[in-house]
Amino acid sequence: MKVLKLIGLALVATMICAGFNSCSGDDEPATNPNVTNALIGTWNVLQTEVQTLANGKVVGREVYINGEARDNYKRIFKDDYTWESWIESNDGHWTLEETGKWSQQSGKLYISHASDNKTETIIIQSLSNTELVIQFPEKWVRNYHDGATWVEEKSVEIETLTKE
Repeated sequence: MKVLKLIGLALVATMICAGFNSCSGDDEPATNPNVTNALIGTWNVLQTEVQTLANGKVVGREVYINGEARDNYKRIFKDDYTWESWIESNDGHWTLEETGKWSQQSGKLYISHASDNKTETIIIQSLSNTELVIQFPEKWVRNYHDGATWVEEKSVEIETLTKE
């Protein structure tokens, strides 16, 4: 009986050790070098789409073509993991608007802003050598009751960029 108890304890100890070694809370997915290399360069904002969603369904949409209703923007992602955002004035002069650090992982782009040291998580919806589509975090969220049910309404901004 003592032998069975010792074998049982040894088996439990082995399972616990294997569990601790196989699963670590700080394991992070590897950065995809193909995505990183494709991101590096200068990207011109082609259009910005602002969607209003109610309970996950699009109920409103505004599309701004770069340079028409909004200013011209470009974003530069450098191979030293820094980024810059530039805005073009009416006279054609480009002004540096924002800088910071960037990284990418698991379909997301992490942008830290040098001005306030905050990090934004941006979803990469699609990426090719010539086009990048990204979705920014919600700009605003509100909850209201429409008389029958609670509605969560939020605004989402999606940018389509082309590479220079």
